[in-house]
Amino acid sequence: VSKIGNPLSTDSYSVDLAAGDPVSLHTAAVDTGGPLVPILEIYDPQGNSVDYGAPVAAGSHQVIHYTFTAKVSGSYTILVRDASKALTNTGSYAISILRPNRPCANVQGLTCAPVDGSVSGILGTSLYTATAKASDKFIVRLLRSDPGSSFLPHVDIYDPTGNAFQSLDAVDLARAVFTASAAGVYTLAVSDGFDNSQSGAFSLLLLPLNGSCAAGTLSCGAVSAGSFSRPLASPVYTYNAAPGESFTIRMMDNTGALQPAVEVYDAHGNPAGQNISGNLTGVDVTQPAGGSYTIVATDASKRPAGGPFGIDLLRTVNACGVTALQGQTASAVV
Repeated sequence: VSKIGNPLSTDSYSVDLAAGDPVSLHTAAVDTGGPLVPILEIYDPQGNSVDYGAPVAAGSHQVIHYTFTAKVSGSYTILVRDASKALTNTGSYAISILRPNRPCANVQGLTCAPVDGSVSGILGTSLYTATAKASDKFIVRLLRSDPGSSFLPHVDIYDPTGNAFQSLDAVDLARAVFTASAAGVYTLAVSDGFDNSQSGAFSLLLLPLNGSCAAGTLSCGAVSAGSFSRPLASPVYTYNAAPGESFTIRMMDNTGALQPAVEVYDAHGNPAGQNISGNLTGVDVTQPAGGSYTIVATDASKRPAGGPFGIDLLRTVNACGVTALQGQTASAVV
């Protein structure tokens, strides 16, 4: 945050870029209703004006976004001035820069566990990275920690070349799936989606479906006990199915405090099976192609508090138990 304190004043900044770097610059007035509308002029290392299109101010803070790709390597100059022709307006402004293909140092890496973060102040952003192989699939979950605040968590996902290709807003709890378009490091930028000025807390989960997360193994006919230890916790299980050997997954809420949800994915990360209708939470997978299947258990409550659950797998072709002989009485315990 800085200030244009005198009429006719212009502030100057510089940033080193490499040829091909995608750049996203943002500027905004700090004081709502004030006369200052800050705009940027961008020049390459040779002093040529960078083409970024006509800026459009939006929202109470007059936020303007500028995007361009650096054509040459070197030091770029960024001038900040009043948008009026007379250059007479003064006031405080904020400016930020995002270079998604080469994010700043000390960016937190995402693995298989949820993380807690926060966004502070006007144009505030929290950055995360994740490494993927081409065609890897991921579940993204984003939670707004305080539903009473004006802060609206918003995440933009950038591919290894810095192109934005997916975004997600969380009024409460939001979820999306994305597929990695190429191998490399992906950048996730969390900001305020309300007016780019609100501060608040969030939780974020990026769950790969390529088998890289530590997982429990489900056995036919045996109930596995699990627990959601924190919001966005998503225990992962695996099951090796024979071709054509249909199976069903059932998830049980032990306390009644959860909104249980279970998803099944095949060896390529594609959704498998059909949700069970009625009062059961589960998925029926009919005539599977075979191979390793990934099962993800979640609490889909808008305000997930956690708690214990059970998860069970039964084959619906080639049943788990031993076939009872004719004329014999079979006994068991449910």
